Amino acid sequence: MSSNSPFPPSTPSRSILAAIGAALLASALIGCGGGGGAAPAGASGAGSEPVITAIRTESLKFGRPSTFIASGSNLDETVTLQTGGVVCTSPRADRVSSTEARLVCTPEDVGPLQISLVRQGVTLRTHADEVVKPRVQMVIGSGTTTRQIELTIEPGSRGGVQRGWANNFLYYVNSDFYNGTFFHGLFENTVVDGGCYTRYPNATPSLDKKSNAAFAPAPIAPLTIEGGMRNLQYTVAMSQAPCTGAQLSSFSLNLLDNSTGKLTDRDAAKFVAIGSFNGADAAIRQLLIDLSRLTRRIQTNPLEAWLPNAPNDLAAGTIQSMTQTH
Repeated sequence: MSSNSPFPPSTPSRSILAAIGAALLASALIGCGGGGGAAPAGASGAGSEPVITAIRTESLKFGRPSTFIASGSNLDETVTLQTGGVVCTSPRADRVSSTEARLVCTPEDVGPLQISLVRQGVTLRTHADEVVKPRVQMVIGSGTTTRQIELTIEPGSRGGVQRGWANNFLYYVNSDFYNGTFFHGLFENTVVDGGCYTRYPNATPSLDKKSNAAFAPAPIAPLTIEGGMRNLQYTVAMSQAPCTGAQLSSFSLNLLDNSTGKLTDRDAAKFVAIGSFNGADAAIRQLLIDLSRLTRRIQTNPLEAWLPNAPNDLAAGTIQSMTQTH
């Protein structure tokens, strides 16, 4: 049977060859990035979504603005900070760059804290840490002759008496108010009181109460002991006696159990215990006992007798600094 085609039966027609050639050309153009065709579905904006690779804790302290650093790519203002666990107030995420964000909030309780970065309701990454009890490092002495006393503050529950007084103490610590004050109340082997008096070398009297109107802690709860700690051995307590005006900065270190007895029942006198110090450390205990015994050298008015009679004693009982470390 004959055919009208000029090609042998086994040879493809020109239309088929043309179609194959066009397909091969299109494939080559796509492989080289040409062709000007539309991007595949879902490819638009690929790689622009924020990605969080890590979150680390930079600083974490009870009652203080705490900082966490998030690292990643394509970070923008759509990424927000959420917290879980303990209350962490005023949370915010400050974008530093497209690869780093600074996360800030203020823990108001002790316990587990969870930090989450969220975008449009989707959690990108979480970070867990623990808010520990506030710790304060007190350095006393002068020059290179110094010792460190470690305080652990028990903040109690929010809204409680103990919490109010603990916050009051930490406010003065973080305001550097206690720097340069000295232990002014010395009761042999029993207690040392501080946080009120300082030395003014060019003034009369040279020893006087420290006052600064710029320090204005939040109002504290009424002076009651119900539900709070007691003035047991090695506790730190806040005093109800104002230093000046309404400035309640005075505190005590109890060397013995002073909840009842010698000091006219310090619990009943409303000295509010807010934590403890490392008095069980033999060196620290002896340091404070020696300091308490300086009262033997004082005659009638300790504030007027200390400086002229025993200037070295005043230096030994001076607080160089107090720092909240946790």
